[in-house]
Amino acid sequence: MKNFKNILKCLFFMLIVVSCKEDEYEIPNTFTDLMYTTTFGSSSDRVSEVNKFVSFMDLSAGATHHEWIIPKGAFFLKGPIPNGLKNYDKYIINPGDTVSTDKTVHVLFKKGNTNTEIKIYNEFNEYSEFVIPIGWDAVLNSPIYDTTKTVQKGDKWVYEYTLPVDVYDTVVAAAEIKTIAGDLIDYKNLDTIRLKFEDKLIFNDISATLPDNNARPTATSWKFYTITDQVEDRVNVASGNTTEATITFNKSIGSFKGELKATRDRTELIQASSDTYVFPVIFKVEPLDEDFTVKGAIVEGADDVIQITGSSTFKEFTTNIASHFTVKVDGVSKTISSVTQSSTSKAKLNIVLESPLVPADATKATLSYDGGAADLVSLDARSFQAFTDESIEVFVPSPIIQTGTIVESSTDKIQVTFDQEMDASTIPVTNPGAAFIVTLNGGVGTISNISVNATNPKVLDITLAEGVFRNDVITIAHNGTGVIRSIGNGAIAAFTAQTVVMNQDNVIGTLGDFEGTVAPDWTDANGNGESTVTFVNPTPIVAPSGSQVAYYQAIDGKKTDLRTTGTFLFKTGVTYVLKYKRYLKSTNTTTFSKIYIGGTQIGSDQWGAVATDTWTDFEIEFTVPSDTNALVRFQPVPAGVCDMYQDDLVIHIKEAR
Repeated sequence: MKNFKNILKCLFFMLIVVSCKEDEYEIPNTFTDLMYTTTFGSSSDRVSEVNKFVSFMDLSAGATHHEWIIPKGAFFLKGPIPNGLKNYDKYIINPGDTVSTDKTVHVLFKKGNTNTEIKIYNEFNEYSEFVIPIGWDAVLNSPIYDTTKTVQKGDKWVYEYTLPVDVYDTVVAAAEIKTIAGDLIDYKNLDTIRLKFEDKLIFNDISATLPDNNARPTATSWKFYTITDQVEDRVNVASGNTTEATITFNKSIGSFKGELKATRDRTELIQASSDTYVFPVIFKVEPLDEDFTVKGAIVEGADDVIQITGSSTFKEFTTNIASHFTVKVDGVSKTISSVTQSSTSKAKLNIVLESPLVPADATKATLSYDGGAADLVSLDARSFQAFTDESIEVFVPSPIIQTGTIVESSTDKIQVTFDQEMDASTIPVTNPGAAFIVTLNGGVGTISNISVNATNPKVLDITLAEGVFRNDVITIAHNGTGVIRSIGNGAIAAFTAQTVVMNQDNVIGTLGDFEGTVAPDWTDANGNGESTVTFVNPTPIVAPSGSQVAYYQAIDGKKTDLRTTGTFLFKTGVTYVLKYKRYLKSTNTTTFSKIYIGGTQIGSDQWGAVATDTWTDFEIEFTVPSDTNALVRFQPVPAGVCDMYQDDLVIHIKEAR
């Protein structure tokens, strides 16, 4: 705390004093002024601690009588008082007194109480009032003030006011121990709590709920350690940092001590406080009564490592114990390179062979342990039990299954999709397609290169030596042999010939799928009255692809018209192919559809000989007289009943081998 004189100099600036006159009261000739301050200054947060003191100063003028009144458990100190002492008891004056007429008092708190009341009592011959801060307005960012006044009692004007102080106790650590079932353990009347390895206890920090202690700790730390003479030699075997902690004793066996440290963090207003409680009871952890054995199956992984799982955690070991294990295939021993503890689970052992097991070893491989490795024990010192000829589940890679449609990409590669990610390192440089069977337009196709797709590792990109043209008919099959493997070391399973779906390089992209809505890519430009073009699901008719088709409907003798809102580049000297599927209903009377690229009609779809109530194909070739950015347009004519579906519109450059 600061020196009293310095405090006065600083705090006088914080005082807010108001003297005023009531309507019926006459100003006397003598000067009367009500004024006091504390080492809290203008702050409404009056916070202190046990074994700390606070100064209270009555600065009033004209008082005929004055008192400071403190509660029991607080004491007046005689100044001057040095700063920074841990104990101020020798400065206590008149122990037990709770009233002082001194203008300035220093009050030492020896008992925590959230509502410690310090009272001022003054008598005056005339009226006065005093403004004090009682809080903070967060919205206005300013103090909230209260005007306190003297009250006339007989011939005196009396001022009484209580200044509450939140006094924090010193932290006292205290704990409860419960069984995992929630039963309270009376540990203070026990010498030892006996536990089996891996047993759990519930520890509850009750420091914050002790009766008659309002220290309000904010942090909890549990620690359990070996019993040693020197602190630095302790080995921690368990810990926790929550108010209620479930501690598992699974690190070691033996006798251990435990402690709780309860802490209140330092703030701007109060100092930190902490206390450590050492349990008076010994925690004795004994080994489990069951044998330490193999748990579950012995399994070989895709990485060729054979893994054993123990029924408990293995204690770390550094010795070479490989000689105590034996792996056999059909009764013939295989050389073991190493036996180590798994880095991901301390309850597992990894066994590595000089030459790994192969799928053909399935049902033939066994593992034995002679029980002679002294270091192979559990954390609770139980020896790992011997076993003989336990079966090893040999890793057999899953075959790679071809899935989905085989397609030609825009880069003229044939893309084959599988159900596993492919291992690029297994693709041979020479004759990579040896196990694939390729037909090209009825003849034999030759694979010049195979690579794993950069975007989807489940896809193989196949390049043909003969190249790929749009009018080619290509099939791909696999005979089930070959060396290409998946990441999981699986082999490609045989699959029968599939026809490659050729990339159309559609000039208008996906607009010819007619999915979604007409706008914004298309417009029903000439639709009027009951003449419309819409994108619909043609149920019960089945769309050739996707779920929607373009529906041309005119039942009032007017024409329908569908055109793109955007334009596409068409070049002179290039032959284009336009094709689509159409479905004419038997109610249709309109006889053909004009087809335009921009303002130029490139052909028409004559419907005279086209079957109705079924999907049929239409295809034409066309050129343009000059390079042009043009829209694509369809107009069924002449006026009549137009009742037609259209789907799978493609425009591509003609390409032939």
